[in-house]
Amino acid sequence: MTERQRAAAAEPDGNEKYAADIESKARAVSDQHEAAETALKDALCALNALDLEGADDEGEIKEGTMGSKLKGLVHAIFAVNGIRVQRYWMGSLAGNDCRRLLEKQGTVLEQIKMRIIAAGFGEEEATGFVERHPRVMAPLEVLSRGMRRTEGAGPGGLLSAKEMAELKVACAEFGAGWRESYHRPPTPKAHVIEVHVPWFIDIYHICGIFGEDGAESKHVTDSSARKKVRSMQDAKARFSAHTRHSIVQDYTPGLARTIHRRQSKKKKSSSGAFAAGHWGASGSGAVV
Repeated sequence: MTERQRAAAAEPDGNEKYAADIESKARAVSDQHEAAETALKDALCALNALDLEGADDEGEIKEGTMGSKLKGLVHAIFAVNGIRVQRYWMGSLAGNDCRRLLEKQGTVLEQIKMRIIAAGFGEEEATGFVERHPRVMAPLEVLSRGMRRTEGAGPGGLLSAKEMAELKVACAEFGAGWRESYHRPPTPKAHVIEVHVPWFIDIYHICGIFGEDGAESKHVTDSSARKKVRSMQDAKARFSAHTRHSIVQDYTPGLARTIHRRQSKKKKSSSGAFAAGHWGASGSGAVV
């Protein structure tokens, strides 16, 4: 090694200080994010404790409190009205159950109110609990119907100006109702409804044709194709056959089958008696 190389090796690397500075700043920002995340979790737990009137420090509902009783009676009322709560995914509702709840919201909320009063929590408490939700659910019901439409009353099957205005007003009312009723920032999906859906409507003049229903229907054909090729041991051959089956299913028209229904003994006897009477009357007319 030459004298120059030794001197260069002895000098500190100019990039080390720059890298150390970046690392310290990144560590400071990471600490800030962790502190903000912890503060947000604490705030949500405290808010849940206020909302549920019986949640513990972790936001979980304690047994025997208003929160636990409300949870049980709400699930019971949902079941009576044909609304199924998912066992997993934090008790969320599937799409059909969400629509059913929005369509029956008046009946469901009135039943919840009566059950809260019957449980001994008082009419004022029941009214306050129930009145928070229609300000959010009523605009959602309008959006649920309008955003699923694949054909409107406007030119070219798009939404008319009146229909688009109705949806955009519902988006604004939903956002205002959320903040007024729940006193918390909108969730990401609520933000999409309030801010992005009106913009989407202005650009495309319809929403239903962009729904995920068509893509979800692929699960049925995909599962059917997988069952047909699952016994194939070669992974490449199985994947190739699965792809071809899926394509064929998409482009093969359905068979027009004639459905033959079995008649009961009573219907057979009545049909036979009618036929005998008809032919007897025809025969007697021919003789005359």
